[in-house]
Amino acid sequence: MKLITQIARPKRIEDVAGQELAKQALLSIAKKPYDSPRVIILHGTYGVGKTSLARAFARALNCQNQNNGDACGKCYTCSINIEDTEFYEEYDSSIIGNVEDIKKLREFFNFNSDQGYRVITIDEAHLLSRQAQSSLLKVFEEVNSRVFFILCTTEKDKLLSTIQSRSMDIRLNKVPDSCIRDNLKKVAEDNSITIDDKSIDLIVSKCEGHLRDAHILLQNYMILDEDSFKKLVGTARKSFLGFYICCYLGDLGRSQQFLGELIKYPLSDLKRDYEALLLEIMECSVSVKEPKDELMRELMKLMKQKVLNLYYIMVDPIIINSFDNSDRFQAAQYDIYLKINQKMR
Repeated sequence: MKLITQIARPKRIEDVAGQELAKQALLSIAKKPYDSPRVIILHGTYGVGKTSLARAFARALNCQNQNNGDACGKCYTCSINIEDTEFYEEYDSSIIGNVEDIKKLREFFNFNSDQGYRVITIDEAHLLSRQAQSSLLKVFEEVNSRVFFILCTTEKDKLLSTIQSRSMDIRLNKVPDSCIRDNLKKVAEDNSITIDDKSIDLIVSKCEGHLRDAHILLQNYMILDEDSFKKLVGTARKSFLGFYICCYLGDLGRSQQFLGELIKYPLSDLKRDYEALLLEIMECSVSVKEPKDELMRELMKLMKQKVLNLYYIMVDPIIINSFDNSDRFQAAQYDIYLKINQKMR
């Protein structure tokens, strides 16, 4: 069985899910590579398309029938694996993390062909030592005009300021839910995978903007039975929301039922879901985002009626740090119930 993360890898820049500004920037460079920056920093959280964009960019640069800056998808270069060509090389910073590694590769970093462009991608570039980054900076200054360097990183601030000042800085954001949903449907259709919309929605909710996570979950969907898959992708969000709504209503009995549901989840999952819900509540309460379902709308309505913003209670450090022990977690959530009811009296 082929891995979804491999078969779903986009070949064209435009096929990358989301990242419209990043795609437009790379398309512009691919159109006029001769007078564009030679070092590009792609930075953002994991699993949102950094290396996918780097590979697609290399294919676009070397496409024989380029279409508005992007690869045509039909020529010889587009038909082969770009990673198997002289046009693309990808290194992990754990492999070339020191000065000696950079020196050994220095000669290879050059590219003398007049038939195309070489794209050299360094993944997790922030893990390079400062000395290795300094050595790399010299390479940037000496390399010829047919070589592009792409530094992919989740922590741009750890790159030398001298590197950042010589680079084109492109930020990648989390992939919107709608883009992930469309991508999953296309991948499923292209690969004859039968999956219903409800299961896709569960994956979208679980992956939280990380497309690679969505592809891994789709792979799990193909392997697991329905019950096992639902346990894997299920989140505690609805139980948390139900609990907090009951807190505002002063319904101790039902709130205890929701708390009973919550303690069935692993503490690590509860912490992740709590933090995600905390951000969602904050964004909805200040109208940065619209509530995405009836439960959140009900909570927002109660918060306005009672003139009590749950967010300020949830950020209590004692509650935030209660996820290392089941008894502490339950006590912290019950404390939320008491605080809401005490403040409304």
